[in-house]
Order: sequence, then structure tokens, then C-alpha cells
Amino acid sequence: MDAIDLLRRDHRDLERLVAEFDEAKSDKELAELFVRIRAKLLAHAEADLRVFYPAIKSAAADEIKRSAKDYIEIAKILKELHFNDDRFDERFLVLKFMIRDHIDADESVDGVLDIARARLEPGELVQMAQKIVGVEQTVRGDKAA
Repeated sequence: MDAIDLLRRDHRDLERLVAEFDEAKSDKELAELFVRIRAKLLAHAEADLRVFYPAIKSAAADEIKRSAKDYIEIAKILKELHFNDDRFDERFLVLKFMIRDHIDADESVDGVLDIARARLEPGELVQMAQKIVGVEQTVRGDKAA
């Protein structure tokens, strides 16, 4: 698995977690899913910012600038967002839209994933995947990929 495959898998995981959240019935289940969404999103953002984006910065400067700005806003929302907050539903909806927008932008034709596939060698992408896994594990504080 290379970095692009890994980042796409992260996107699918985020989509699945958000869908599970939308279908959840109990507050306990919603709270647990929110914790998982937060952890996955923070780990993914850190991997993008520390490993993936620097590797393609010269080829996708505008896209990366936009994504980095979005990640700042996402981090702010996540820091301020608490499950028992009266405004949780409204703020989580904003977060869901930001996640969807990020995925759509990354995976669009000529998005950063296509740019990376065109600009980087297969071996570079495989090595990058290993670095991404390491960053994500460190952010989550675990040993699972």
C-alpha cells in the first residue's frame, strides 16, 4: 500500500465513521463515535501536514495552502467541540461539511492525490506510507495502523 492508497483509506474510514454517527441511536454510541472521528481526523491531518504535503508542495502550493488553512479551522472546532455542548449538533454539521470538502478536494481530478501520483515515484509513495502510519500512530498514541 502506498501513501495515496493509505490516505484514500483514511478518507473512507472518516466517511464510514460519520455515517455510523448519523445512524447512531444512543448518546453513548454517539459520544464514542465522536471520540473516534476526532482521533482519526487529527491523526490524518497531522500526517497530511507533516509528511504528504511537504512532498508535493512545489507541485500543489495553492491546494496545500487551502488545506492547511482548513486544518487550522478543523483543529479549532475540534478543540472547542464537546459532545454535551448545546451547540454540538450545529458545530458538528460544520465539521462534517469540512470533512466532505477536504475529501472531495483531495480526490478530485487534478487534486493533491492525482498530483502526487503523477509527480512522485512509486517507491517514494511506499516509503511515505510508512511515515504516514508512524505519524498517525504517534498522534493517536497507539500501535495500530
